[in-house]
Amino acid sequence: MFGPKPAPEQLRDRSLLLKGAIFSDGSTWGDPAWVRVLILRRAAAYRYETEALSIVMDAKVHSIDSNTLLERLKVKEQKELRDAKTTPEKQLAVSVFGEGMLLVKDAVSTRLNNALAKGAIEGHNEAGFTDIAVTRLTFRLSQIEGAKPPITPVNDVEP
Repeated sequence: MFGPKPAPEQLRDRSLLLKGAIFSDGSTWGDPAWVRVLILRRAAAYRYETEALSIVMDAKVHSIDSNTLLERLKVKEQKELRDAKTTPEKQLAVSVFGEGMLLVKDAVSTRLNNALAKGAIEGHNEAGFTDIAVTRLTFRLSQIEGAKPPITPVNDVEP
């Protein structure tokens, strides 16, 4: 996403090289630099998921409309992209906040389509459009929290 663009002939090569892994018991394998990147990605994902959930929950609690919520998520994404020190952090900022925006847009679109189908567009309101985003972000956070090894600050490493 943010790296060099390989030549087309390199894209045709479908071989993979596993450089590091984190197993379900918390043990790791592989190049220490790559293992640190995997742990950094998890820590960044946790931080961004938490921030996105906070923004969505604030919108839900304060009945903020979808356009304002989308703008807040976009502003936060741009800030995190500016502040990110590594490529994995940039990738995760785009992924997490982008998915949050997509979930909100999809929920609003689904509700609007349902209202149109019922002929009730006059009384259509956006209530509940945050529910899917809250559910998805909460689920993701619980997965990261339950992963081993636990999330700890990691020195920024980029192989």
